[in-house]
Amino acid sequence: MSIENLIATSNDSPQDLIAQSPTERGDMSKQGPLFPVIEHVAIAGHIGVGKSTLTQLLSEAFDIQAFHEPNLENPFLKRFYSDMSQWAFHSQVFFLVHKFNAHRAHLDQGEAIIQDRTIYEDAEIFATHLAESGLMSPEEFKTYFDLYNEFIQLLPPPTLMIYLRASVTTLVDRIEKRGRPEEQQIPRVYLESLHQLYESWFERYDRSPKLVIEVDHLDYVNNESDRESVIQLIRERLKELTWKVVCVRRRSGRALLLNAPQAEETRD
Repeated sequence: MSIENLIATSNDSPQDLIAQSPTERGDMSKQGPLFPVIEHVAIAGHIGVGKSTLTQLLSEAFDIQAFHEPNLENPFLKRFYSDMSQWAFHSQVFFLVHKFNAHRAHLDQGEAIIQDRTIYEDAEIFATHLAESGLMSPEEFKTYFDLYNEFIQLLPPPTLMIYLRASVTTLVDRIEKRGRPEEQQIPRVYLESLHQLYESWFERYDRSPKLVIEVDHLDYVNNESDRESVIQLIRERLKELTWKVVCVRRRSGRALLLNAPQAEETRD
């Protein structure tokens, strides 16, 4: 079916019409059925804020593959904990490279993903904190950030970036409740430093449309109403971002599909 016929026979408005951009890879049948043009929804947020849980809930609700942070055996990690200033750079580069490779591999499969924590957070939050704490030298941090900037040019930005925001008090409470042994001794001052970096980064983030969800008073793990509200909020935002179809007739008579998402922030 031609683009002209697709538009003519559709009952949807052009803003709601689902179509595939020329830059998209693979078959539409490989995309999640509810949002055939959604390739990548990213969920960002602090330790303990609920990223992994929401990733799984959205994966099930939208029938899109969940992409959780790779569980890697970092060969530099033990040395990092024993001498942070000596091994911070090595450890962070290892995480950065492996996260890039894992992300790239998923994209190359042509499947839509819901991602739990992004490569942006590795650099903009955790590596930046190490540099500001003096655990990475200015030369090391510049080298790291140059590599990071090269990587993100090779990764298409997400269709939607979701930021889960919570107060540090909420984070401390949730970390305590979930009871992971390695997290119980995290100093509050460390969480506060990361929180400031998260807020600063997300304020300037402009690579894709974004959505802030305030989660201090939400419990989408145990409260069905909260769970449905959050899923519906995200569903509506994704509908708004459905690719616009603009037919531009070339001399050859072919139609061109253009995607025109706007980077904006929605607060709820």
